[in-house]
Amino acid sequence: MKAVTPIISTIILVVVVLTIASLFTNFMLNLSQRVSQQAGRDIDSGIRCNNAGIGLDSGFGTVGVDWDFSGPDKLDVMVVNTGTVSLYGFSIEATIGNGTIIVRDFDVRQDYQRARENPLKPGQRAILKSNITSNVQGTLQAVRVINEACPSVIIERTL
Repeated sequence: MKAVTPIISTIILVVVVLTIASLFTNFMLNLSQRVSQQAGRDIDSGIRCNNAGIGLDSGFGTVGVDWDFSGPDKLDVMVVNTGTVSLYGFSIEATIGNGTIIVRDFDVRQDYQRARENPLKPGQRAILKSNITSNVQGTLQAVRVINEACPSVIIERTL
């Protein structure tokens, strides 16, 4: 009986080690596939967005921005797609000063938003109206327009 116990414990130890190795190998394979796929998407996005561009139409409001925080608050921008890539999923970031600097993100109202199915194509202009749900107090100092299609392509305007 004394010789059987070390053999059984050795077999159990080998089974446990093989099970752990199998789980670790499976985890590493899945991780490497996810990292590889994400890297491929990032490279694809980088190549696609290399020719993307966005600007503000200076003929609209003040240098492309129209705002009023005195009554019903509004913040609108007119963007121009200056690149060769369609853009969509816009949001507006505003820097507002009233003694301290506050940066607020505003979604674009759905009826003015450009979605993947209806993007802002190269050469097109669009008015983006922000969805302001609370009272904004202070002076507008800067505006940034960000898009989902090419997040690295932004336009920032100091007012």
